[in-house]
Amino acid sequence: MISVSLSGGIGSGKSTVLKVFSFLKIPSYNADQEAKFLLDTNKDLKASIIANFGDVYLNGSINRKQFAEIIFNNEENRKLANSIIHPFVRDDFQKWMGLQKSKYVIQEAAIIFETGAYKLFDRNILVCAPEDLRIKRIIARDGMDESLIRTRMKAQWKDEQKIPLADFCIMNDEKHSLIDQVLSIHKSLMNS
Repeated sequence: MISVSLSGGIGSGKSTVLKVFSFLKIPSYNADQEAKFLLDTNKDLKASIIANFGDVYLNGSINRKQFAEIIFNNEENRKLANSIIHPFVRDDFQKWMGLQKSKYVIQEAAIIFETGAYKLFDRNILVCAPEDLRIKRIIARDGMDESLIRTRMKAQWKDEQKIPLADFCIMNDEKHSLIDQVLSIHKSLMNS
């Protein structure tokens, strides 16, 4: 079974691309959603987060706003949080992958390239989109302030840094057909 990462900057359209793969019946694992679930349910992960960042939990669930402020405003905190959370997500993904019956599976995650985790996958797909379009999408989707969006974007590499590391690039600029691009990649992976 081929393991494939699907990554791209905030607002690039990873989730939309993942929906197309899901329509093709390709099992998909959303690392960001699973990380949120594990942060709320895994006792060892919770203990490690509290030991390193204080009690950022409210009624047993992580206070996402408080935790985001801690990690997005301090690069050392962000790196520490990633180094704590990512091994739990990797283990969970491996268990999940063992249960799948498919030629390939996809893990969607925002910072696969930044963390070096892309090296753990057989193939890597990068979703690219112009920055101004990404900002527009995030404002429409989340109602987030543009300055906050830019702060989060600074925590991620630019597309130009990730493209050389990707096996496939999908341009999600509303000018190129997403479906055609996904079908082309799907065909290539099925023939691998």
